[in-house]
Amino acid sequence: MSYLVDRKTELKYKTATVVMESGKPKPVVIESRPKYAVVGLVGSRKKFPISWEQVYSLAERNYAENIRLEQAATKQVKKEIRKPRESQRDSPRKQTTGTEGARGLRK
Repeated sequence: MSYLVDRKTELKYKTATVVMESGKPKPVVIESRPKYAVVGLVGSRKKFPISWEQVYSLAERNYAENIRLEQAATKQVKKEIRKPRESQRDSPRKQTTGTEGARGLRK
């Protein structure tokens, strides 16, 4: 009985992301290998291998950073909502006498 020790599959993904190289936009291509990925640009001879462990580590780090930035933005928005509007605070309120209509006009 025989079995396949190591699969020799190779998948290529052409992403929608475009990177400028030598003043020309080029799509990013990712080649999937069993133990690593190869990242390059369409029409370029430069290719960069990266292990799947490094890909995971980068994704984990970026996720943590994105969560931190989202929390900071949410905190900033809540802080601005709690702050009273300066235009309402500075303008004096109009005194009503009860003889005015719904729109503040005399009848």
